[in-house]
Amino acid sequence: MLDKFAGVFADVIVTRVCRILGSVVRTDANPCHPAMFSHKRILVVKPCCLGDSLMSTPAIAELKGAIPSSKITVAVSDWAVPAVKSNPDIDEIWNIGMVGIPRKYGIWSYIRFVRQMRSAGYDACFVLDRSPLMGLACLMGGIPIRLGIDSVGRGFALTHRVSETNGVNEATLYLDVVKAAGVPVTGMHAKFRPSHKDILTIQNTASELGLDLAKCIAIAPGGGVNPGNSALSKRWSPYAYAQLVDHIFENTSVTPILVGTQSDAGNIQVVMDRSVAPCVDLHGTTSFGELGALISKCQAFVGNDSALAHLAAAVDVAGVAVFTVTDPRAFKPSGRFIRTVIAGERTSTVTSVARNVSDMINKRRDLF
Repeated sequence: MLDKFAGVFADVIVTRVCRILGSVVRTDANPCHPAMFSHKRILVVKPCCLGDSLMSTPAIAELKGAIPSSKITVAVSDWAVPAVKSNPDIDEIWNIGMVGIPRKYGIWSYIRFVRQMRSAGYDACFVLDRSPLMGLACLMGGIPIRLGIDSVGRGFALTHRVSETNGVNEATLYLDVVKAAGVPVTGMHAKFRPSHKDILTIQNTASELGLDLAKCIAIAPGGGVNPGNSALSKRWSPYAYAQLVDHIFENTSVTPILVGTQSDAGNIQVVMDRSVAPCVDLHGTTSFGELGALISKCQAFVGNDSALAHLAAAVDVAGVAVFTVTDPRAFKPSGRFIRTVIAGERTSTVTSVARNVSDMINKRRDLF
């Protein structure tokens, strides 16, 4: 209880200090326009994490599409590099280690980050992160044009501050930062491109297991774990997932493939033990890129509010993201064929998820 109170008190102090500094550090009253960034070096700062990095890809795509002559570098943590490393809209990836992940980096790592930024000589930056430390790094790094999120008044180091609206989707908020540069937003969605190697690996795996991935559904009953946080409350009950895979198998005969990381092992074991459907367990056996390739080849996806739901949206597959404690308005994956379902009573939620999966499969089939 005392630790929680201390954390809240520290947040209040940080916010007040940032607001005072914001009245001292000047913003740029002149509006931006795309021509300002032509043939310039642009830094996009989005340290963490996998799902958030995928939600930043629509903004990056809009930026690159409007200013193709720019060189876009994305500063991203080691943990989140797999989410963007094959993105065609990114010219360079700067792996900044653990910088930007709360409580995972020290002062010397931060100073090194600032020094490297200054030596690189970026012309502008887009800070798609709420931490005032990321904006401050760009100020100390000598970047003259700094656009970013002014979260509760903490964007004091930014020359162009974008306020966030309560409940706004994260991908939309990142697009608002790009719009502040005068870039028109055309309706891009999240993007992930599995490498040729990842695709071949999954094709070989499917062949060895005798799977026709087009007749499979990827199920991700875990998630909610990253280096900066563990939010297991974001997980829908594994018993509900067991009921869901049986319901889907009985009505469609598609094969459920259980996916995730080693941290999801407990939930996946419950699904395996409780379901009668012939599930294929691939958790912990694939890289993030291979998971992208796998999900992209499946008929559909179902998972919690997690990185894999955002990955499914980014590879344009039909599916459903199940939300428990988080707000789907803010964290709905940015994809054409992904719907959200808020978990409630188990049987009614299972029915709703199955119905929405079917609707999304039909919607995707009608389009293609």
